[in-house]
Amino acid sequence: MRRLPAVLSVFTLFAAAAAAQMYPSTWKLAHPDAKALIGVDLRSLRESQAGKSFGGEIDKAGAGMFHVPGMELLNEIDQVFISSPGQKMADTKGNPPFLIVLTGHFASEQVKQLFGRPYRAYSTFDLYGSAEAGKLSVAMLDNMTLVLGDEPSVRGAIDRSGQRPAAAGELLQRASAMAKDHDFWVIATVPPSAFQPANTNLGPLASDILGLDAGLSLREGLRFELDLSTKTPGSAKALSQQLAAMVTLAIASNPDVQEGADIVRKLEVGSEETRMSVKLALNQEEVDRMIHTMKARQNVSSVQPPPDDKPKTIKIVGLDEGVREIPFGPKD
Repeated sequence: MRRLPAVLSVFTLFAAAAAAQMYPSTWKLAHPDAKALIGVDLRSLRESQAGKSFGGEIDKAGAGMFHVPGMELLNEIDQVFISSPGQKMADTKGNPPFLIVLTGHFASEQVKQLFGRPYRAYSTFDLYGSAEAGKLSVAMLDNMTLVLGDEPSVRGAIDRSGQRPAAAGELLQRASAMAKDHDFWVIATVPPSAFQPANTNLGPLASDILGLDAGLSLREGLRFELDLSTKTPGSAKALSQQLAAMVTLAIASNPDVQEGADIVRKLEVGSEETRMSVKLALNQEEVDRMIHTMKARQNVSSVQPPPDDKPKTIKIVGLDEGVREIPFGPKD
């Protein structure tokens, strides 16, 4: 009988360790009091059929837009994990605290090229970016992990980097379940207004949202789910009606794009009690057709019309002398 407490202690430690391993080790860097978590599996998105279809074009566009030293670092990101506790005090100015954890393969030289020289050291790590309140701070924990956010959040992540992972709470458990089969996901247990940047207003309807779970997957076709919890059944119904009206308007405003309209019609919007849900599921063939249509429209829009050399005039009405016409156009 004396061994029973020892056995129970070992079992408890094993259970705690197993619970801690329900999520990636880098998730321990998240805000301990986070009210919202966001995850993006960039590697999975790049390897998906849709990612391969758009990957080359995105790379070309990026090469044309950016010529910043160290920008290649962005191509080395595999996973993005964002956490935030939201705005705690109603009278707090500035943006809510946030932390972004990037995992992949990074070189310290790329970090220096992209973010400049470190402005100070914290613990054994250099802080890059800006020391100004509300500005972005960056720390490289190792060659596979970067943390970005406001400086207090980055410092907190550095402190937690040396700690053992804690047991997964409800939010991390929900996040872990979403991350298994979604490339992009969001989980929040407070209204969106808690995370809105300073000097912005998301509107009265957003304040009726108490939390949300959303996920997008491109692993086998396209799958999207959104589940909102609201204050009252009336709020859930109003949100579903507003979204349904937007879908109807989108279909009516593009009658010539039949395929897009067919896809939009597959959206399932509904409400039950204090929850509003949205679902969309497309197979790979439907996604391929959608991508083909998007590319075709993009190619058409990228073709510049020939210059119009015909003379033009500007008419000014309401003058005492009557209508006045001013010629303009290309000079001879």
